[in-house]
Order: sequence, then C-alpha cells, then structure tokens
Amino acid sequence: MKFGKVQTQMASDTILAHSLKLSNGRIRKGTILNAAHIDALLSNNIDEITVASLEPGDIHEDDAAQTLAEALVGDGIKIGKASTGRVNCFATSAGLLRIPRQQVLAINGVSESITASTLQENRWVEAGKMVATIKIIPYAVSKTDLNAAVEACNSVPSSTNTITDTNQEHCHKLSVHTANARTAHLLQTTMQDMAPSILEKTERVTGRRLALRQVQLDSSEHCPHEIDALTERLKALAGRISSASDTHTNSWILISGASAISDRRDVIPQALEAAGGSIERCGIPVDPGNLLMLGQLKGNTVIGIPGCARSPKHNGLDLFMDRLACDLPITKDWINSLAIGGLMDEIIDRPTPRSQSKPMNVLAESLELSPYHRVTAVLLAGGSSKRFGRENKLFADRSGRPLLSHALDNLVNSEVRRLIVVLGYDAQGVKQLCSEHLKKHIEDNSICVEYVVNTDFESGMGSSLKAGVSTLVNRNLRECPTDPYAALVCLADMPSIKPATINKLMESVSQSRLNENSQSSSAFVPAYKGKRGNPVLLMPELFDLLLDLSGDFGARHLLQANPEAVMEVAVDDAGIFLDCDTPEQLQANKKDRQ
Repeated sequence: MKFGKVQTQMASDTILAHSLKLSNGRIRKGTILNAAHIDALLSNNIDEITVASLEPGDIHEDDAAQTLAEALVGDGIKIGKASTGRVNCFATSAGLLRIPRQQVLAINGVSESITASTLQENRWVEAGKMVATIKIIPYAVSKTDLNAAVEACNSVPSSTNTITDTNQEHCHKLSVHTANARTAHLLQTTMQDMAPSILEKTERVTGRRLALRQVQLDSSEHCPHEIDALTERLKALAGRISSASDTHTNSWILISGASAISDRRDVIPQALEAAGGSIERCGIPVDPGNLLMLGQLKGNTVIGIPGCARSPKHNGLDLFMDRLACDLPITKDWINSLAIGGLMDEIIDRPTPRSQSKPMNVLAESLELSPYHRVTAVLLAGGSSKRFGRENKLFADRSGRPLLSHALDNLVNSEVRRLIVVLGYDAQGVKQLCSEHLKKHIEDNSICVEYVVNTDFESGMGSSLKAGVSTLVNRNLRECPTDPYAALVCLADMPSIKPATINKLMESVSQSRLNENSQSSSAFVPAYKGKRGNPVLLMPELFDLLLDLSGDFGARHLLQANPEAVMEVAVDDAGIFLDCDTPEQLQANKKDRQ
C-alpha cells in the first residue's frame, strides 16, 4: 500500500487518509474518492491531500476485517458490519464466553497491522454484549498477512500441560455457550437464634443468581445444622427430584450452611456422603469463595455454597455456576487455573480485613478517584401517556424538538457515562428516537446506552423502575461485581432538569461517604427551596428493598419507609418539579423555562 501526499486532481480512486472540512460539508477519512469528491476539494482550494492507495496483493481494511472475523467466530456470536477497518462481534444470547487464547495471540503476532481484542476469558455475557473487535490499523493489509491470520484462526491449539491450555480445552473458536434450562433446590441449615431475615435474603439472592443462568429455584427449605437432620433432608430431596424428573438434565442441590465448610469431615460433607452422595472438591483457590464444596447425589450436582454467597457480590460460586449451567466439565486443571486472578475483591466488612484501614477509609479511597463513574442513569421512558391524549407525550413538541430529547440532552451534558433506558408503551418508536439522538455520543464513547423493555408498563411507573434497576443489578453481577453502580432514577417527561443538578447529586455521594463523622446515606434527593423533587439517586444497598416492592410503588414509597437513609441535596433548579403529564403542563413548562 502506498501512503502519502498527492495532488488532489490525481487522487481519484484513492483512500482519503484524514478527514477534511469543506464549506458545504465534510469528507471523512477512509472515503474512496471519486470525481465528485475531487471537484469539491478543488473548489475549496485544497490542491494537495494525504491518501492511501492499494497495490496488487493488498486487501481493503473492511474486507480484511470481515474475513478475519468470520474465521475467528463460532457459535453464539453475531458479526457486525465492517466499517473503518473494524468489525465488532456480539453475543446472540446470554452465556459463557469462551476464547481460543492461542489463536487470538497468533492473530496478533502476524503483523502490527492486524489486531483482535476480546473480553476477559470465561466470563458470562448477556445477549447483545460486544465480546470482541477486529481492527485493521492501516487502510489495507497484504493478502499474505491476512491469509496467515486466517490460518491462525483455523489451527488447533497444540497439546501442552500449561494451565492456560487446560483452561481452554476444546475451545477452537470464539464462542458463547448458552445455558441449559434446569431446576435447583436450596437447603439452608440453621443454628439457634439465627435470624429469619438471613434465610430470606439468602433465598432471594440465590434465586436471582440462578435466574441469570436459566436455572429455576424449585424449592427452598431449612433444617438444623446437624449431620443426621441434613442427611434425611438430602435423601428425601433426592427422592423427590428423581420421581419428578422427566428429562436427562441434572438438577442442582445448593446447601447453604449456618457454619462454613472447613473440612471434608464437617457437617455438610459428612451428611452428603451419609445420604449416598460423593465429594468431588472441598475448597477452591478463589477469594471470596474459598469454602465451596462440589459433589454428586444420585446424578444431581451438589454445591456447598460459601458464606459470601449470601451477598450478590461476585465470588467463586459464580464461576462454578457459569460453567455448570452450560454443562461444561469441572476438572481439576480448570479449578487450579482459577488461582491466577482468584483474588477477586477486598471484602470491606469482613471480620478480619486484609487491610488495617478503617472500612470507610477503604471505600473513600476508591470513591475519591471519581464521584461519577459508579453511577448509572436509569431513564423511565415506558409510560402509556394516558393523561396526555392520543399522542405519546415523549414525542410532543417542546421548543421545536421532542420532549424526550430534552431529557436525553440533560443527561449527556452531565457527567453521566452509563444509561439504561426503560421502554414500554411504543417501545420501538421511543428506542428509535433515543438511538438517533444519542448516536453521536455513543460513537465517540461519551456514553454507553442499554435498553430494556418493561412488558408490564401498564401497571405503572413502579414496574418500570424495577425493570431498570433489575437490569442494572444483573449487569453489575456480570461486568463489574467488585464496583457496584448506584442508580440515578430519571423521568423522561421532565425536560428542565439542569445537568449541574445531576452532577451535584453524584458529587454528594462522594462527599457523604468521605465524611466519617456523618452517617452514610443510601438515597440522595434534590431539594429546591426546601421542597424535594427528581431525579433520585439510590445506592446499591437499597436495591433489594426496591426490587421487593409490589404494585406501582416506587422510589418515593421506598424513601418514605426509610427516612433515615435519605440525604437532601440543595440545588438551584426549579426544573426538579416540572413534569409534563398533560398538554397544559407542557405549555406551562415552556413558559417557566423562557
């Protein structure tokens, strides 16, 4: 490939190397120049430009990226359309991402012009998640280099005894293994004076953890933390599973002990063996999650879950569930391979912290880095708009633009970097408006947007709020379990909220958590002249309570029930009160902002 400056009049059929602004528009880099482009450049007095031109044996960047992606990708992944030498690859369904490590390394070793990047190995991804990208650096690569990269994709990894290879057995293509539906049963052992709330929370958190992997919690029961009592429960449960089963897919039996499993001769392992089962593993090189037991009972997988699994934070149990859900083998080599990266997260409130710093100081150090990056905006845009009339109010004109576009602008002009849009009524139309309005911001990576459809939108705002927060919780478990996001709950029919108000709410989180002399708040509400409004910022510790609400109860009900958790944030913004449920309110809103 030739690259350099040429006379504009000689540049036909070459590739423009750098974008150029003209009096009537712009020609983007990567454009293959034609006669019309040449005339436009010359009319703007641009007589010399930098271009790339293909030589015999060269492959255009888009064609090369597309070819390489097709060679690398296997089941469960959709290949996007090549543009500017890049092809993005997306999961077609939820599942476990498997990466052919040797092939990816070999691709990147062919030439600096050819790159392939993926997410981390062996992680769970949701449908639509981008899992890999192929990028050709120059505007073309040689056919020889491209063929070498394709050949690397098609090669079978050599057989070695390294941990990396055993971690990737039978994985020759970038793929997503989907989960196979099954049932699970939870057994909790109890000791005297054990609070019922602990059992309830464990069942709730476990149910959500299972649902992410297409596993239904079929039963939940508890018994004393004694060998004989647990043995009888296991025998009875195995019998019920056997008589009820009409498939060959095994069920899971999860045992959450009142006391952690510290030895193969402890209560839970002994009860499993007494019930006719076997122990395959007792202890794993992952923290949190060390004290996990894996076994079998009459063809069913038994997991003695570690105490940390009472919390939704990512731990060793999640790694095992991911693999078991896809019926991938749990081998000794795979378990041993978890040691590298097995130190998953500091548990701030553990009885013996690794650091001697105060728990609040540990949190303060992380929050001090940025008051913003741990906040995801949840925009509720799924209402049926009944009070507004026949028209969806989100498309109603306000100052020459749709009402919804103002709410979107307020978010993108703030420090918000993550956005979940909850759809419902007219979901397709609302999503299209959002996509078009946010396109530029998404392309320049200034904001990441995810959509979720609330099929129960007619029941009221509460269901949309739960749908948005549930999406945030589930994504957080997968993508960033060590760094939980707070939820900034915003209403799509409130067009006048200042970006500065949104920023101040997010800043207040940092200020509250850094102040050791004050009680940490779990909800932050803007107040103008002593009156509260929207949006509301909710911390993760409130999510369980919110997701347990029923009917149309939402954040306001939650805050009224927990007044001690609320901090008012004084703002100079009357827009926190102004919504547009009726055409009259829309007109009044226009006047208030003029």
